[in-house]
Amino acid sequence: MGTRAGERATGAPIGDGLRSWGRLAPGGVRDESGNFLVFFALLLPLFIMCCAIVIDVGWWWANGKRAQIAADACALAAARELPPSTPWVGRPNCMFEGKDYALTNLPREGKADEPRHLGTSLTSPYSPEGATHGAANYVEAKVTIAVRTFFGRIINKDYILVTRRAVAEKQPPEGDMAIYAHSDNCGFSLKFNGEDHNVDGGVHGNGAWQQNGQDFTVGSASYVNGCSNNPLLTPGETTFGEGPTAVPEQDWPEWFKRSDFSCDVTASQIQIATDFANLGATTYCANEFTISGRQITGQITVVAKKITVNNRDHTLTPNEHGVLFFTPPNDTPTPPNDDDEQANYDCDPDPALEMVLNGENYHWEGIIMSPCGRIKFNGQDAVAGTSHLLGQIIANEVEINGQNFNMTGTGIPTGEFDLALYE
Repeated sequence: MGTRAGERATGAPIGDGLRSWGRLAPGGVRDESGNFLVFFALLLPLFIMCCAIVIDVGWWWANGKRAQIAADACALAAARELPPSTPWVGRPNCMFEGKDYALTNLPREGKADEPRHLGTSLTSPYSPEGATHGAANYVEAKVTIAVRTFFGRIINKDYILVTRRAVAEKQPPEGDMAIYAHSDNCGFSLKFNGEDHNVDGGVHGNGAWQQNGQDFTVGSASYVNGCSNNPLLTPGETTFGEGPTAVPEQDWPEWFKRSDFSCDVTASQIQIATDFANLGATTYCANEFTISGRQITGQITVVAKKITVNNRDHTLTPNEHGVLFFTPPNDTPTPPNDDDEQANYDCDPDPALEMVLNGENYHWEGIIMSPCGRIKFNGQDAVAGTSHLLGQIIANEVEINGQNFNMTGTGIPTGEFDLALYE
């Protein structure tokens, strides 16, 4: 016998069977409203944990940013003082000119939940990867703070340590230093009187700076404000790669004294008068030193109160400390035992004797220095461009005369240094 629609084979209505395993809502739809509460109860701890992580991590990130700003400011402030008088090996503060640049850029620690500064350290000399200057031009600053947690306290994690670092560099001006005149005398400091002078490098005068000749080319030039019409240049005859630029008064780029040098040959007067002489590797110490011979070669350093070079075709390189010719100041600083030898010394004799360099067609290397006196170049080329000096001229006063003076500087340039974050 057949089964009626809407009934099971046993004769029970289909609706009765559905109601045996679950309740149907009106209209025949299953009612699952109670399950939402179960899922909510299960997901609520995970939701709270995610919120806690977001809040704590956001707080750490915000204070890490503050620590980075403090490290950047500290590194830049320290870079102004480079190179330090003694190396900084984990120097524990960033105090310069009465101000701690790390603490100034961190939040105040008055509130309970504010981060706490744990330490600052400075390291210089420092050698970052890929550095283009010497280690003395770089400083690393590290700032460490303790950042309070909010929800981390539930698992006994009250603080997170955050350390940020920065490396700053003191960038020297472009180009190597060639000629430096220390005198701040507005009557005379640095003067070019000849023609066809070519200086590949920087030129600086603390006092009056004049160029009176023709066809003068220099890589860069700087001067100090204070002297009228400084620098005084011949219109249309001067070509600068950079400058002239007004800068603060500059200190000696190099400094030596008589006791820095050994003396292989010592005499009151020394004269090299023989032609074609090879002087070997020798340091000469004298009151007066003169080269008058032709085609003199050698690796020499001359330390004398008066130095004169005449004749032609000399090929000379330095024997000690990169110095070729040196007219020293008195060895005894004033007052005695003062460490600042550059600021405290007597010139002996005073005024110092001029160093007069009259040679022609020379090839010289090294530093030519007279802290108390004047260095005067008077020579000229028989064939234009054959004479050349590779090194530095450093003196109280410098005067370049003659024709076809050619020089390539090798010293650290003076002028404004740029401060920049390296990493």
